[in-house]
Amino acid sequence: MELILIIIIFLTLSLAFYFLKLPLILAYILAGAFSYKFFQFHNEIVEIINNLAISIVLFFIGFEFSYSKIKNYIKYGILNFTIALFVIASFGFTFSYYISKNIIDSLIFSFLIFPSSSIIIIRILQKTNRLANIEVPLIIIFLVFEDIIIPLFIGILISKSFFSIFYIPIMIVSIFINLKFRTKIKKLLGFFINLDRELFIILLFSIIFFANFLLNSPIGSFFLGIIVSETYEDYFENELSILREIILIIFFFVFGNYLSSFFKFFEIKSIIIGFVLFIIITIFKSIYFFHFNDFKTFIRSSLTIIPKGEFSIYLAYFFSNYELKTISLSFIVISIILGSIISFYSKNIK
Repeated sequence: MELILIIIIFLTLSLAFYFLKLPLILAYILAGAFSYKFFQFHNEIVEIINNLAISIVLFFIGFEFSYSKIKNYIKYGILNFTIALFVIASFGFTFSYYISKNIIDSLIFSFLIFPSSSIIIIRILQKTNRLANIEVPLIIIFLVFEDIIIPLFIGILISKSFFSIFYIPIMIVSIFINLKFRTKIKKLLGFFINLDRELFIILLFSIIFFANFLLNSPIGSFFLGIIVSETYEDYFENELSILREIILIIFFFVFGNYLSSFFKFFEIKSIIIGFVLFIIITIFKSIYFFHFNDFKTFIRSSLTIIPKGEFSIYLAYFFSNYELKTISLSFIVISIILGSIISFYSKNIK
């Protein structure tokens, strides 16, 4: 009976959001949130699905991170990213230290408010057919930088592991391998593709998970995506699209169920502060695109990249200060809901 109710909730919200022309991502998240009353996913299940979804998305981000496509944007990317990181982290540290008087909590908060959600943003870009837009190479660059810097921070400060320092040189080596051996890589992939479609997909996922195992992080799938970029692009997009859709729908549903466990932390004061922080960080994040001469492109780009997600939720676990935790969770949920809607409708700015 409970399963039937959950299916009804899922279908009703999906149809409602579709006809209201709202991002379906939010329907999946809300369906998961409402299902929390009937059952809760164990942390192990949440972690497995989270790693699976992030692995798939990071693989496709790496696949789009073709050096030939983004080389003209690298200069702006590094400069703008560095400035934005410094401004947002400095603001976050100052704000959180005023509340908590704790250096570790302040460092965690300064990085929690910074990263955007690669999963949500890439999903919205795909659903709104905007992957060919002029700003997308820069958006991908910034998502890549965030997906490297934040795990590096987590590895050093929280996990006490310094291996994440090697992520940047590993990315450089991955780009070199792609440029140097692309023809041989394409022949090798062609051999397995011609053997059997199912066998190729199984092999690909096995290699993805093996790369993640070696690096002890989903970032391994990103490096693998870089290595095979610009080879059989149509094949990867067509053959893996349905599987990717199913995995991401499950991810957003479980993500919503997981978020519901935090509702007990929500307070009026934290919600107000979280909303103000959302506006401030949205403004600061626009530093990424300040070099665009066209004002509409600047606004569309700035609004596209604002949803938070997976890394921010993970970092919220480590706060020792209760007030800072409530503010952070309010900020994250507001940025997921409002950020997804704003990012979705930024497509209309042309």
